Amino acid sequence: MDPTDRAPITALVLLNPRARGGRGARRWGRVAGALAGELSPSVVELDEAGAWEGSVRAALGEGIRDFVAAGGDGTVSALVDCLYRAPSRPALAALRLGAVGLGSSNDFHKPGLRRVAGVPVRLRRSPGALRDVCLARYLDREGALRERCFVVSASLGLTAEGNARFNRRAG
Repeated sequence: MDPTDRAPITALVLLNPRARGGRGARRWGRVAGALAGELSPSVVELDEAGAWEGSVRAALGEGIRDFVAAGGDGTVSALVDCLYRAPSRPALAALRLGAVGLGSSNDFHKPGLRRVAGVPVRLRRSPGALRDVCLARYLDREGALRERCFVVSASLGLTAEGNARFNRRAG
């Protein structure tokens, strides 16, 4: 999403307000203001119940092809997995994924971080770099077969989940 083009990009933004220890929403507010001429977002908050997934599927049905994960690597992974599993999605190559790094590490943004209001941002209007999309199949604790789609360099969000568990016990 190149800022030299004039018309703002219409995108669904998946916001994780709990990113970076609960500071995600405040950080998003600073970035959203700075990107006002570049991005026209429809913001949906990540929730544990998964209601946000219906919004992603609805956006696909409405022809939205630009999606932005505003959170950490776990948010990127959750959005990619949802897009992959959407029953009526177009080919993955027809979708563009951007990210606003509200998390702690934000590996998806590396290398070549662009910073907006002090936050790493990966947005591009032109066709972006192709990424390897992977599918992991695994057995959960109960022995049920599960699968999860993720993008190389964005992890599965395991580090973020581990940090959240550690912080819940420490607090």
